[in-house]
Amino acid sequence: MSSSQPSSSPSPLAASIRHAIWLAIFIYALVAIFLFVFSPKTQASEEQALHTQLLYDVLGRVEYDDGGRFTPVKDAAMLQELKAMIATHQLGSAIATAYIRNVSRNMLAWAASPTARLLPQQELGSYTLRFVRVDDLNVAVQNFWIKHADGQREEFQMVLALPAN
Repeated sequence: MSSSQPSSSPSPLAASIRHAIWLAIFIYALVAIFLFVFSPKTQASEEQALHTQLLYDVLGRVEYDDGGRFTPVKDAAMLQELKAMIATHQLGSAIATAYIRNVSRNMLAWAASPTARLLPQQELGSYTLRFVRVDDLNVAVQNFWIKHADGQREEFQMVLALPAN
């Protein structure tokens, strides 16, 4: 009995197609790994981390007074740190800004400089830290409130804006 068996070696065309498929899969995997490691989100996350840290560092060096305003903490070392942060990041200049708006009294409660660039008021719906883009600035916005002895809440909005890269 003779039977004809198909040849088990692949044709050169089939082998080439298989190699091309494996090469494409390999390239897609490399691109995926590259995008994961060097993701644009990583850069955005680093910028947001800087904004967050700077916002809370500034906020930690000012204190509330009963007039609805904030003033630098009356500690020489903390005042020096605040001044250094303002100078290093050029807060209060034409290219960056940091301030606290007293929303309840509709007034500026604190600013990095008397000529601080004020941005349009951001929405107040949330007390979580948000990041927005306003003109040429990346802006971190933190809404918060202070409860007085009489139970009244006073609403504030801390804004820190640095130039967008």
